[in-house]
Formats: sequence, C-alpha cells, structure tokens
Amino acid sequence: YNIVSNAYSNYSSILAIENDFENALSMAEKGLEAAKLHDPRTPILEFRVKLNIANALIGMNDLEAAEQFVIEMVDDPLLDSFIREKTQVHDLYGRFLMKKKIYPEALQAYDKAKELAESYNDRNLLKGILEKRCELCEVMGDVQRGYKAQKVYIDLLSDLHQHEVTMTAVKLGVKHRISTIERRANTDFLTGLYNRSYTETTTDKWLAEAVTKGESIVCIALDLDNLKSLNDTYGHIFGDQIIKKIGQACVSQIRSGDLMGRFGGDEFAIILRDLSIEEAQHKAENLLEAVRSIKI
Repeated sequence: YNIVSNAYSNYSSILAIENDFENALSMAEKGLEAAKLHDPRTPILEFRVKLNIANALIGMNDLEAAEQFVIEMVDDPLLDSFIREKTQVHDLYGRFLMKKKIYPEALQAYDKAKELAESYNDRNLLKGILEKRCELCEVMGDVQRGYKAQKVYIDLLSDLHQHEVTMTAVKLGVKHRISTIERRANTDFLTGLYNRSYTETTTDKWLAEAVTKGESIVCIALDLDNLKSLNDTYGHIFGDQIIKKIGQACVSQIRSGDLMGRFGGDEFAIILRDLSIEEAQHKAENLLEAVRSIKI
C-alpha cells in the first residue's frame, strides 16, 4: 500500500505538471485510498497524498474544496517531524492564497517555505519557491522586495549551475578512475600491451562473432630467442627493456583494431581480424623485419 500510494501520488504530480488537473485529482484520490489501507496506519503517507489532492483542486480553481485541505494541513502538528512536507504545504498554501489574490499573506507563506527549504538545503524545491516569490512581487508591484527576491533567485541559479558543474566533474572523475582501473586490470605492467587474460577473453569474443559474420581470425604467436642468455649476461632490467622495445616495434606494425598481448615472459600473441592467411603471413614478415631493425 505504501508503494501503490506513492505511485499514485507521483502520477498525480506528473498530470498536474501537464495541467491535467482532473486526472491528477483522480489519481491522488486513489492514492489516498491505498494510504488508508496501510497497516499500521501511517498519517504521513496520507498527508503526502493530500498534498496532491489540494494541488489538483487549486489547479481546477475549486478553491473552496482546496481550502478545507490546505488550512487543515498547514497547522498539522505532524509536520514538526517532517520538514520537507512542512515546506511543501507552505509552498502550496502560498499558491492557494495567490489564487485567491491575497498577496501579502501568500508572500508570507512563500517566505516561510523558503526559510524551511534553506534549513535543510533542498535546492530544487527552493528554486520553485523563489520563482513564485519573484512572480508574486511583480504582481504586487513591490519593486524593492522584487529586486531582493530576484537577487536571491539569481544567486541560487548560480549555485545550482556550479553544483551541476561540480557533479559533472565528479562523474567524469569516477569514469576516469573506473577506466584507469579497467586499463590496469587488462594491461601488462611492463610493456603496456594487453595481458593474457584480456587477450584470451577478447579472442573468444572475436571468434564467436567471426562465426556469425563469416570473418577470418588469424593468430600470430611469437617468442624471443636467447632472452635468458641476455638476462644472465646483462641483467633482467636490460632484458625488460628488450621486451618493451620489441612490443613497441610489433604494435607499430598492426592496425588499431587488431590486438597484441603479452602471454608470458617473452611470449606474445597478435590477433588479426578479417585477414587471409596470405595477408597474415606478409604481416608476420613485416613484424620480423621490424624486430630485426631494432638497435639496442
């Protein structure tokens, strides 16, 4: 009943935004029926739905019916424990008074709603309240108050924009960290080539796709001759430099869409998509020539 009641409330809010107040009222009334079936009884659940009922009634200009809800809700002691709903009801009360053209009291209601929204930093609700305060000052012709209201509103818009910029930066930072973690997980620490796990997983995927697309997949496997004797003679740091240089030389000879991975100490695999055996053999000869031309 909690979920159903909230669903009807949310639907009522959407319909009210679309100015379909009759259906908004109907949905809110169904929400209230569901809220009353909740066991144990939960007054705040019913209160939230009543906000939508009152909102729809105001939209329909049925101010007499709306008044019964709004006056009862604005003084409800239940709100002492629910500050967001307290803010919403003062916002709604201000709208009701605006409809009745009782402008000074409407401004007081919006001032109270503003104060409450600021107290718990509900910027989105505050934005709507400040918009209405500016509108009300304009209707009243209160230039001085209107200027102050506009300044507060502009400051909030600036803060919201800065907040959005900050959140965008945070999201980009998170994406960057995730991509960095993924890259580290998939990359060989010495050469910067893909590691064995990523190479095997990607090759499995490419093979499966090749079956459906009718593509060829060619693997060129290679290792380095006499690396052990070089390590024994000049040390492992020297041997690591050789591995890195050969990896770089080979990568420079393959297409950007192909894959090269380091399988072990001096073992590499290059996976080529959609090449014939003859083309791959020619590629292998180019790789051999590139490695032979390295100056160490």
